[in-house]
Amino acid sequence: MKIHLFLILITFTLFNKVNAQSMNYDIYGVDVGTQEKIISCCEQQIKEYIRFHKTFNLKKPGEATLKKELALQKALLTKINKVGSFGFSKLSSIYYPLLKDDYLTIDLVKKSESNRIPISPKRTIKKNISKPTELKQIFKLWNDYLEENLKLIYTQKTIKQKPCPVMHCIYGFDEQETKHTLLPLKKGTEKYKKNLMDIIAHSDNEKERETAIFILAHHNDPKEITHFLIQYSDDANPGVRNNAMRVLALALMKHDVPNLDINRIIQALNYPNVTDRNKAAFVLFSLAIKNDQYHSVITQRAGPTLIKLLRLKQPNNHDIAHNILQTISRKKFADTDIKSWNKWIDTQMKPSNIA
Repeated sequence: MKIHLFLILITFTLFNKVNAQSMNYDIYGVDVGTQEKIISCCEQQIKEYIRFHKTFNLKKPGEATLKKELALQKALLTKINKVGSFGFSKLSSIYYPLLKDDYLTIDLVKKSESNRIPISPKRTIKKNISKPTELKQIFKLWNDYLEENLKLIYTQKTIKQKPCPVMHCIYGFDEQETKHTLLPLKKGTEKYKKNLMDIIAHSDNEKERETAIFILAHHNDPKEITHFLIQYSDDANPGVRNNAMRVLALALMKHDVPNLDINRIIQALNYPNVTDRNKAAFVLFSLAIKNDQYHSVITQRAGPTLIKLLRLKQPNNHDIAHNILQTISRKKFADTDIKSWNKWIDTQMKPSNIA
């Protein structure tokens, strides 16, 4: 299985680059006929957009580059939206350093399928959430930690991949530049757990909510934290959804947590964003490899969606779907053998196999 590769790849999905010559793209969320219409009218612009991303390097793009990217996105999406009636359209271009290639997904939601768009309960916003000076310093420590690791990546220094000492890691804490970070984060999270939960639940600052999730992952009670975070797998903010499910996936890879509502995750497996789907799939994979009891429900409720993801070229959707299917079926069909996987799912979906 490509587990280790997948764990590393999701760390780097914000970096777009480089010299590969392939044209890797998918269209997700619409039928084959609509896909063909989009390719017929927009393929040249799609390729232009992909070629543009291949000129990026691992340094931060300048303002002019970002403006050009936005212009290309707008022009392409405007043309795509003339093909059908879509309630959601987005381009996601993801660079994979280990593969030295990037992949574009055109994500679409038909207006008639608006149930695919996350609908979260209305949140109660608190204007005066308690943020003691020490907690503000913890947020700064975390942001400095991220910045230090990005510097290491930009200078193309290899980051050590040792076992994560807490529920969730982005980069780890083994580099000389970041060794000092772990203990203050753990102590701060223990002391300010309630404040962090309050920020995630009620803050009007979305970036602060996203950051609080990653900080909270340094707490030492995986049961409490996972049951709390799974509530945000359908949050209106895609960054909050992404971070919550990412922490869930890595925490559940290490810890057995009973009575999680995995229907939330199965629903997220078909959400509009690439980053929703790959994190939801990672959560399901973590559950599947830890506990056979999840195999049947994943097969019956998520099987057809897993086949849709398997059809994609996008590695962070395709590869993890294949890993899940192998785990829940104990079959070894190739990741390109859609026919065999489809046939197996169909046999499992028969009434006699559904509890």
